[in-house]
Amino acid sequence: MIILKNRKAFLTIEILISIIIIFTSIVTLSASIKYILRYNSKSNHYEDLYITTQSIMNIIQDVPTDTLLNPTQLSHLRLSKLNGFTIKINSKLIDKQKIYNTDEFDNTISRNKATFLFQVTLVLTKNNISKKYTVYVNRIQG
Repeated sequence: MIILKNRKAFLTIEILISIIIIFTSIVTLSASIKYILRYNSKSNHYEDLYITTQSIMNIIQDVPTDTLLNPTQLSHLRLSKLNGFTIKINSKLIDKQKIYNTDEFDNTISRNKATFLFQVTLVLTKNNISKKYTVYVNRIQG
């Protein structure tokens, strides 16, 4: 009789330990799945961000110098929304240099071209996450 009573207590402890082990496994698995989903979401967000930034840079490379000189015209590029990102573009003239051409035959110097260096700032926002990029664009005009 005494052996049976001890066996029931031992069985109860085994069940309790197995429940604790199962509960710990479920909590660990749940945390791992949550972390993987969050990482996957961030990875997709940065992939979209990279693709959008590359698209904007391709567009900016084709923008005329006059548009870069007047930052209010950049808003007319219809880039306020692209791939779900809210985009703000600003340009600032950093430097302007005249290009001098010399003609060896008649010893004349002409200044018919100029080079411009612009600082273009992009701010991309999506889902309350903002990323700021600063790029430099060089233009020759004339």
